[in-house]
Amino acid sequence: MYKIEGYWDIVPQIKNVSFPLRGKMQVDLEDGRSILVDVAKFPSIKKLSMKDRQNWYKIDNGFSFEKCSEVIHIEQILGNFQKYRHECDTKDPYGIPNVNFSVLDNVEKKKRLAKYKQQRIERGFDDTECWNLDLTFAGFILPRLIQFKKDVMGYPEELETFENWIAVIDKMIYAFDHIYNREAYSEELDKQFQIDHSGMQMDFLPDGTLQITDPNRELNAPREKKKDAAEREIFKKVNEGLKLFGKYFRDLWW
Repeated sequence: MYKIEGYWDIVPQIKNVSFPLRGKMQVDLEDGRSILVDVAKFPSIKKLSMKDRQNWYKIDNGFSFEKCSEVIHIEQILGNFQKYRHECDTKDPYGIPNVNFSVLDNVEKKKRLAKYKQQRIERGFDDTECWNLDLTFAGFILPRLIQFKKDVMGYPEELETFENWIAVIDKMIYAFDHIYNREAYSEELDKQFQIDHSGMQMDFLPDGTLQITDPNRELNAPREKKKDAAEREIFKKVNEGLKLFGKYFRDLWW
């Protein structure tokens, strides 16, 4: 029986990562092969110090470093993704937009990075997604509601018309949009009411009390009241949208 020569039936597994030459990275595989590549092709690794490059670890069938937020997969070393990829060994711990809501890049304690990356591989999400679960849910639901509005053809019988259904969906979208993008909307209101936060300082006193010093306090005070009134109106609309989402949750299909 004819047998294909070489490494055709071998799934490449990373054994070791080293930096034997200046500007070069060597990746040793379990099957005995060693691949030498230019570090310049990997900006996330290039910016690491030589000491930091020693702190590498395997993750699924790739590798990363304690002070690096990227995971380098075997396909990025061998090249030609379609030729070399092995579906069962190329899980991406970061997922894709609207699927992954990790705030991994904002984690200051770098020692936790490996833990969170492994969580994404094993269960599809890491602990950071639960830090602000309302934002995680809103970020997941918002783009899907927008697409649902484009695709939907029918409507709940009690709403009587398709236009009424679209109006309800718009209120849902408004709610999740303002939850997920609340910081951006807050900044817009600051600009709208000309609230100036420049020079503001926040300090904790010895007794733990938070002290806020605002040199523009008198100027901002009446403007803050207008902003608060606007935010209360937004809050009412957000609550209305959330109630409608709960009411028509089982009607979100087509």
